Amino acid sequence: MGISQEIRLTFGKDGDLAFISHRNVASLLERAIRRAGIPVAHSQGYNPRPRISFPSALETGIASDCEVAFVRLEERCETDWLAERLRKNLPEEIAVKDVGEAGGPRSVKWARYEVELPEGAGPDQNDLDRALESRSIERTRSGKTTEVKLANYVRTLKTDGGSLVMEIVSGEKGSLRPSEVLEALALPPCDTAVRRTHVELV
Repeated sequence: MGISQEIRLTFGKDGDLAFISHRNVASLLERAIRRAGIPVAHSQGYNPRPRISFPSALETGIASDCEVAFVRLEERCETDWLAERLRKNLPEEIAVKDVGEAGGPRSVKWARYEVELPEGAGPDQNDLDRALESRSIERTRSGKTTEVKLANYVRTLKTDGGSLVMEIVSGEKGSLRPSEVLEALALPPCDTAVRRTHVELV
């Protein structure tokens, strides 16, 4: 066996596959790696699993240009070969953007989302600024509900053309889902198209 390797895979999630869960995306990636003949490493124990990790799970129903997965391999492979094999074994809606050597930051610092708004329905920037400073939302995690201020988790909230742009931070106390921010702004998620366009790792 050769020297092991860890890669960083960046991929997009679009079309109908934006509406499958993070768990199903992970399973889809595992199956593609197996079909591609990529020598992925596995965990030890009774039920070995492919050693694939994700810095951030994307909320179901959101498209993305910048999903990241870290994959441990049993032996070194050329990144161009890995990208080619993955593209051949993944559906078009899961677009391989980049395959490179892993290293550096692993946790999400903040993520940018763009929300497509109906024509002429863009909020006024002054209203957005006031909402960011004054509004709170009830956030439920692991069965516990707490009230949090938008300003503690949203670092940018602005309009850009026909889109609402929000940058949501992550930290020791967690983060907010885009749907929670939209709810606080009285913009129902079912009436919008949301895309994650950037993830900043730390």
